[in-house]
Amino acid sequence: MSNQKYEDYLSDRETVEINKRGQDKYIKFFNKSDHQCINKECKEIATASHAISKEISLSWIAPERNMKYFESSINGKNSKTLKLKNIGINDATTFKGFCQPHDSMFKFLDENKYKYTDRQILLQCYRSICYVWFRSKYLEYTSHDLKSSLKNKILNEDYIVSTLSRMIKEGSEFDEKSVRKLLDLLQNNEDFTHKLLQEAKFSIDDKINRHNHEYDLFTDLKNRMEIFLNYRTHENEGVYSQHAIDSKSIKVNGVSVKYKRIDISIPVAMLNHHYFDYDGQRVFLLFTVVPYDNGTELFWIYDSNYDKILTEKWNQMLSSALNILNRIESSMMSCENWFINPDTLYRIPKKRLKIITEDLYFSYERNMFEDYELSLFDDIRRNLLEGELEQIKMKESAKFKEDVCRESYNERKLKYNDKVMQLYIR
Repeated sequence: MSNQKYEDYLSDRETVEINKRGQDKYIKFFNKSDHQCINKECKEIATASHAISKEISLSWIAPERNMKYFESSINGKNSKTLKLKNIGINDATTFKGFCQPHDSMFKFLDENKYKYTDRQILLQCYRSICYVWFRSKYLEYTSHDLKSSLKNKILNEDYIVSTLSRMIKEGSEFDEKSVRKLLDLLQNNEDFTHKLLQEAKFSIDDKINRHNHEYDLFTDLKNRMEIFLNYRTHENEGVYSQHAIDSKSIKVNGVSVKYKRIDISIPVAMLNHHYFDYDGQRVFLLFTVVPYDNGTELFWIYDSNYDKILTEKWNQMLSSALNILNRIESSMMSCENWFINPDTLYRIPKKRLKIITEDLYFSYERNMFEDYELSLFDDIRRNLLEGELEQIKMKESAKFKEDVCRESYNERKLKYNDKVMQLYIR
């Protein structure tokens, strides 16, 4: 067996090459001009559909028709980069979803700031689901290439032996006797290393299946919603009630939806999706925020099997305006599918914004059901604190601080890499 070291086996050039190829395929997929309309009976080419209304929602948080968002990419030596960039309202929240005639089914959403029927609420949910489904479709689109790349470039005995040897030597929690024993097995026992290789190949297959599972999950979610909506073009949804809906819980074909409209205008458009472990199961939750100049709409979408636990979480969030703000912030710091008013970020002190940016990179460190310790919406938070109890004021005011204790970037990066492996190979 070769004495080749890990650093020699996978050079910076090769790492950049692998990451660049993945990023190029990502860009190619989203820029394809021949995506077909989501409507199964339609053969027309999809246009750039908005998941959140451009004119009555995004335009309000986009001075000069521009917003800020964090762009994630995998170019270069690092496995992930995160950059704060500008984006116009013509591009924000868009996906190649529907042809123009079928996109008109959302006409009511694009012209009205209130919901009057369950169907109108579900149309926004369906829009959000299609956005997430389209993004997950990329994983299915690239899964074969990803599998080949991982197996051909990474999985061989030299790589496994050298990588495990390096990890063992760097792991301070291992005693010296155990280290020597394992290193001896790695270097001298071919059956042992062959078994490791087979296990690694199985793990790669499992990782790809997990990617495909996400696509299958959202495909099923989309299909179930389509059955209820009786998928067809609607020129005008119409208003069937004199009173706008303030709050609503809906169950459709095993999908639960929570809806709430609040009178506070929170200047962020959000299409996040989260996963959390509950009772040994990996549970998904879609969290959509639609902002208007006179209020904000909140949507949760999830599997009805977990209605009890998520209804509890939903009610906890709605118990106060501060709790709603905290849950939006914690979601934002756990997933970067959101677009924000630039002035909101400019009001955050630079030192705190730098911490926030780095924390978003290490989003695995947080739980969306736990408050984030720094403020993203300073002005709103200050207004909500007026008249609050001193104990609450002290807790929430601490989020305006500009200095927090964090581990070093390298330590966090090592834990980040381990967490990614745990998510896919467990």
